[in-house]
Amino acid sequence: MPPKRAPIKKAFSTGGRRATVGKATVATTSQGEEIATSSTKKDGDAKDEAALDGFPLFRHFATEIQQEIFTQAIRKPGIHYMAVKKKVVLGYTLPDGRATAATWKLIYAPRSTTKDGSSHRLSEKISKVNRKAQQAVELANQNKGQLPFSRAWSLIDVKDDLVVFDFAIGATRHVHSDFRYFHIDNQIFAPFFDAAASYPLGKTKVIEAASGETKQIAFKGLADVKKIGLFYKQSTDRICRKSNTVFQCCIHTTISVGAHKNWIMCPEEVAGFIDSLPSIEQLYFLIQPNKKWSKQEEGRIALYKKWFFSCKFTKPNLFISTTLTNSSPAYHEQLRTTGNVADYLTMFHDADKTYIEVDRFLMLPSGKKRRIDLEVVKEARDVIKELKKQLVKDGPDIPQAARRNYRSSYAARQAMVIKILLPVDI
Repeated sequence: MPPKRAPIKKAFSTGGRRATVGKATVATTSQGEEIATSSTKKDGDAKDEAALDGFPLFRHFATEIQQEIFTQAIRKPGIHYMAVKKKVVLGYTLPDGRATAATWKLIYAPRSTTKDGSSHRLSEKISKVNRKAQQAVELANQNKGQLPFSRAWSLIDVKDDLVVFDFAIGATRHVHSDFRYFHIDNQIFAPFFDAAASYPLGKTKVIEAASGETKQIAFKGLADVKKIGLFYKQSTDRICRKSNTVFQCCIHTTISVGAHKNWIMCPEEVAGFIDSLPSIEQLYFLIQPNKKWSKQEEGRIALYKKWFFSCKFTKPNLFISTTLTNSSPAYHEQLRTTGNVADYLTMFHDADKTYIEVDRFLMLPSGKKRRIDLEVVKEARDVIKELKKQLVKDGPDIPQAARRNYRSSYAARQAMVIKILLPVDI
């Protein structure tokens, strides 16, 4: 049966082409036959067509293939960076005469567009291509949340994505970058850290869905984020026993700083920061490249990257004991067959690069003679070891005099997953 013709005003000349007459899109064959391909083209679909003018064959792909291409371009799970500063809230006197102490809280802003490789910026650009791209972005963020920015739109997945706190690192005596102190036991003098005000809850917003209709969606907030990241860059100047770092040792604490005085973070203060986050389940240290890295160290990173994506394991017991102690039994069961190591380790992606998990199993794979390790990774691993001790300082086996106070439950802190990530180009 020949295709149904659409009503048109004038026949076209010979030669295959497309044209739009009113709301009807008409195609002509090389013999001059007019074929109506759509008689009810919507304005939104017309914009979609225009957005893909540079890729003329893309619109001919099946819808499923188009959405899969957009999904791969989104790069999940993603990384979102936040510039973090401090805001002091002065104390005041209540009507009944009681005085409230001064407090400080964390406030957030997006990085500058020239330096920000956050996944939410990439998703925002992709969603503007057409409605299929917008739908792919929505499907990629099943646990919809929004970062606490006052103006910028920033859709994230609060369960799977990694949110990185980029603290304004300057002289911490500056009013906006003096982050003393996070641990509840170290807050002796005002202003005190206000954890409840530092992690906003979600909000309900009215948005235009991929279908073109407006609807209300309840977005989760920073208080619901499960995975938090911190930058880790080795330094001889900014160390935790000095007053120019974010997680500096408390001058009033009884903890011995001899063992970690030259680390860039005080484990006790990092434990206080973790304790202040209401929904955190995993913490990641993102190793930052050092300009002073030697060619040998850069070669080690390149070799680790190669092993990460090429190594296979055949001894799951060794692999499980070193990397998956916090995984479920079902996850363990998957490792009883030979597979790629990269499939079971952690990866996150921003718009420019990928962060891969640093794992002891890959530091010296079976049959290899060359060990892959970096001094900054060793230090971060030492910090994690001490940090895990600090997180359970209120345990039943801790003497009463040595116990520390925490806001969150002991079980949640004991189950905390802490890992190291290394940046690589893919």
